[in-house]
Amino acid sequence: MSNMNRIFVLLVSALLLLCVSCKDKGRIVEPKAGPAHLMVEDSEFNFGYVNDADGILQKDFLIVNDGSEPLVISNVHAHCHCTEVDYPKKPIRPGHGARVTVRLDVRSLSTGYFSRTIDFYPNGGGSPTRVEVKGEKL
Repeated sequence: MSNMNRIFVLLVSALLLLCVSCKDKGRIVEPKAGPAHLMVEDSEFNFGYVNDADGILQKDFLIVNDGSEPLVISNVHAHCHCTEVDYPKKPIRPGHGARVTVRLDVRSLSTGYFSRTIDFYPNGGGSPTRVEVKGEKL
């Protein structure tokens, strides 16, 4: 085999290896066998001490589908009118994640400790996945 052929075979092999390794680019976890499942690694966030001047606070959570089926968030329930949630409407592929943004209007809270929860209901039923934001209003 000539040097030119060896170089060609080496380049094609490297290209194939690169394509295989990029196949699931963006995957966060290895999916488990079974239905779609919503996972949140850090499901709690403490804003600490806040006051009316802080206005609207925002926290992003990373949600991950660690099941082997596409995940669709079918419903979201924020347990307070002071909380708004932006979440993906498109399916999340197995092993991939998406950002969920929670906004909390501090001005509508009473003085003292607060805790607000948000429940995410996945396709296929089952228990909701909950995130919590908390803190203390001065």
